[in-house]
Amino acid sequence: MTKASPSRKILVLHGNRQTGQLLLGRMDKLRKKLQRINVQLVAPDAPFLHANDDHLRQWWSRTDNGDCQGLQESMDYLRAMWQSDSSFQGILGFSQGARMAHLVALKAAKKETAFDGLMYIIMVAGYDAPLPKELESCTDKLSVPSLHVWGQADKLITPEQSRAVMSAYQNPKQHVHEGGHHVPMRAVSVAAYLDFIKDSTTSNGDCKHTDNISTTNVSSTPVHPDEETAMAQQDEVEALSAIFPDEFKLLSKKLNDEVYQHPIRYRILLPESDEGMWPPHPISLLVEYPVDYPSLSLPIVSLQHENNVMEFSSGHVHQCLNAIQEAAKAEQGMPCVMSCIYAAREFFEDAIDLVDDIENKEVDMNDETFEMAKIKAVSQERIHECNMQGLEIARKLLEGNAFDPGKGGSWKYTIGLVGKPSAGKSTFFNAATGFARQRNDTENALGGATMAPHPFTTIDPNVGYCLVPAPEGSCPEEDHSGNYDIGCTHGRDSRGRRLLPVVAKDVAGLVPGAYQGRGRGNKFLNDLTDADVLIHVVDASGIADTEGNVVGYDGEGEANSGSHPLNDLSWIRNELVEWVYANLLFKWENIKRRGRSKLFDMFSGYGQSQAVVSAVLLAVEKFMDTEESRDRALDHLEEWDQGDVHRLVSAFLGVRFPMALALNKSDVPSATANVRDVQEALPIHGAHIGVPLSARSEMEFVKRHLQSASESKEGSSPPVGVWQCLQSALMLRSPVLAFPVCDMSTFSSLPGLIDYATLDASLPSAGMISCLRAAGGSAPSLFNDDIQIYDASLAKDSSVMLRDSLIMKPGSTIEDVFLTLKRMGALAGEFVRAEGVGRIGEKPKLVPKHELLTQNNRILKIMTNKRTQWQSK
Repeated sequence: MTKASPSRKILVLHGNRQTGQLLLGRMDKLRKKLQRINVQLVAPDAPFLHANDDHLRQWWSRTDNGDCQGLQESMDYLRAMWQSDSSFQGILGFSQGARMAHLVALKAAKKETAFDGLMYIIMVAGYDAPLPKELESCTDKLSVPSLHVWGQADKLITPEQSRAVMSAYQNPKQHVHEGGHHVPMRAVSVAAYLDFIKDSTTSNGDCKHTDNISTTNVSSTPVHPDEETAMAQQDEVEALSAIFPDEFKLLSKKLNDEVYQHPIRYRILLPESDEGMWPPHPISLLVEYPVDYPSLSLPIVSLQHENNVMEFSSGHVHQCLNAIQEAAKAEQGMPCVMSCIYAAREFFEDAIDLVDDIENKEVDMNDETFEMAKIKAVSQERIHECNMQGLEIARKLLEGNAFDPGKGGSWKYTIGLVGKPSAGKSTFFNAATGFARQRNDTENALGGATMAPHPFTTIDPNVGYCLVPAPEGSCPEEDHSGNYDIGCTHGRDSRGRRLLPVVAKDVAGLVPGAYQGRGRGNKFLNDLTDADVLIHVVDASGIADTEGNVVGYDGEGEANSGSHPLNDLSWIRNELVEWVYANLLFKWENIKRRGRSKLFDMFSGYGQSQAVVSAVLLAVEKFMDTEESRDRALDHLEEWDQGDVHRLVSAFLGVRFPMALALNKSDVPSATANVRDVQEALPIHGAHIGVPLSARSEMEFVKRHLQSASESKEGSSPPVGVWQCLQSALMLRSPVLAFPVCDMSTFSSLPGLIDYATLDASLPSAGMISCLRAAGGSAPSLFNDDIQIYDASLAKDSSVMLRDSLIMKPGSTIEDVFLTLKRMGALAGEFVRAEGVGRIGEKPKLVPKHELLTQNNRILKIMTNKRTQWQSK
């Protein structure tokens, strides 16, 4: 057996007036990446307390004559640490810690054994300064690999100071970020660290370690998940062992009643049923948890059995594992092993159907004999009537909130854009997202979605952050008129509404028959499964046919042979319905045998909570009992016809994908009557509201200001229509907003959210902020106009209130807000208590952690048993 390679370590040296744990808390993204390649970050506290803060540390202090008091003691301290652990290979230092790292490199260059085997150093916000007397003779350039990192906006250690220390090294490498005095943790910076470490440890022939760092070949040495992740893993293991007491066997060790050895590994024997075609010998799932499961990774699942290839072929093994993987992907971010077990069982229970399909022919969903063999055929009138009934069921569910919202938590809200080719989806997307140029993108080059007046300009989905006005009534500043400075992380629109970061996803245009593979096929229907609501971008001009081919209009405001928007609404809604209907029909024989439980499972694969699926099924069953006198219809699926299934699908999609309409090209003369027709018909075909707009005109406005143009192009207008449409879509499934603060009298922001307010990828770029202002809006609270970047120092003396907001799912509790803040690094330790109010000026009250988050407790101060300190800038 190959022995696992020992863990490697990087010595992390914090800055002046900081601690090791504070710095590590800011480096969590890098820490997690390094864990995967078996490298640990070790961040000791400096030996000396800071003179002005007895909670923070420093490596030395300057005397009146310029000497570094305590430097030798700190060097001795680090020397002892290095010599006591042979797994140290590199040093990463920040600010004063970077200077310390440089001095250590000089010591190592003098061939002192104290830091033998130093392979590389990384200096973040390093600087040059007079050397101690014992190192003044070190004039040769250092050969140790070095990476020098600094911020263009760093006012404490200027870029010139950081460049100066590079001259002491042979072949130094540099990485420059746009921020200030901090250790950058955006994706591009983390990649720079990893690439440098990999290059340094694979090319240095004198290294004390010969193991190569690989980003794909992860060592099997155990690494430990964070506290929250470990608890989620433990909860799933204990639930599975209780559900399957005879089939479950833990393979890794349990150190005590509450602590598991990581990585957790176990085996579950698949419980067989009488249905389907099972191999003669038992099948077990072997499961192992990656360190970041379930939040970021899927479980590692394999099959264990003693069947030969005639009894269980490699092809069947592959198909079974694919089914398991698809089930896991559908619930990514949540514990999903139970779904994997169900998927494996269903594979064997459906095995006869699969074999029949393979031995005979590929199923043609257009084949009427196939449909009639599976389910009773009915007239098109009956199908249309049932579709309409399903929409009405969905409308009542949505309006009455007649279902449990399910599991709460933070919400990465996603709006999907659908429509026929050339309706203007990509133009709408570019106007909404500022050409998808968020803060991780190059500022000077416009990108965004490709646009052209012909079908299928978009092939793969375009994805980017857009700014959406908060739903009416969701923010405490809306019902308060006092003289307060209310902040915001992402800016405000022309009406002063707080802007929220939401993901927009533009999929390829649909054509009639897409669910059967026409056009770009149903791949793009599958791309919608992670959307929370839809915006149907409609060509309100009516000057293009159903496939996006422009046929024009006659100049009198009348379209020539184009498709009326109401017609487009009808057939695009039909594509969505037939997509799900075809998936159900393919397994209808199996669904009939297994009843409502199988039907429930089929709908659980479209990214919706189990509570919502259950509510829809029960509502449809109630309708069939009330309107058709069919008691417990879900227990008699053999009596269902095509209309019944369409009704169910229509109701599910109406709840799963509530829809707003972007009535695009409303500036074309032929659009006036069409817009009126649509708005008078609403709600219709699953759409609830329609907003007239000209996406191209609004996109041109955005484009000009992204390019720093002083004047808007003639015919362009602010993206007011786009913003209104986005907000209308958001309100169809409104999130709950939480406003975390650190003081209930001033409503000041949590210091731990400073990175979110200055570094998050969802923040608008300088160009987009220019667009906001030109449209009458305002910039984010921490955007510095003078230097045109986000500046954390603005938060120091700010009197801004309620700057930060969290987008939470309905059904979230106070504990869910706490866990979200903990994941963001804003809080540490365990929940102790929370105070909450709903409005400015109210008296705070204690709120238990299991209380639902509502508008009555949305402003929250959460206290923990571990105080978090933040470095003073």
